[in-house]
Amino acid sequence: METEAEQVEKLKAWFKENGASIVLGIVIGVGGIGGYNYWIHVQETNAAEASSHFTQMIEALSAGNNDTVQQQADILLSDYAETEYALMGQLALAKSHVADGDFENAA
Repeated sequence: METEAEQVEKLKAWFKENGASIVLGIVIGVGGIGGYNYWIHVQETNAAEASSHFTQMIEALSAGNNDTVQQQADILLSDYAETEYALMGQLALAKSHVADGDFENAA
């Protein structure tokens, strides 16, 4: 049976050998969680902004303000092209062109 002092020395030796790996693992884990949370925040913010532009576009479409429809469509297509709002914005823009009889740009 080992004495308490021997056990403490073994624990210190083990910690000296493995401590850096443990700390590195914790840092990587915390960094990964932080990075993932940041990515989620950016995605949610991006979706909220795209939604706002799309809402403005639909309101302008309902009011017959085709200039605003075009402006919002341009913003959606340039800044939020990876979102579903860009696709729906293209359809709303096509509807605006059809309402104006501009079938060439609607296509």
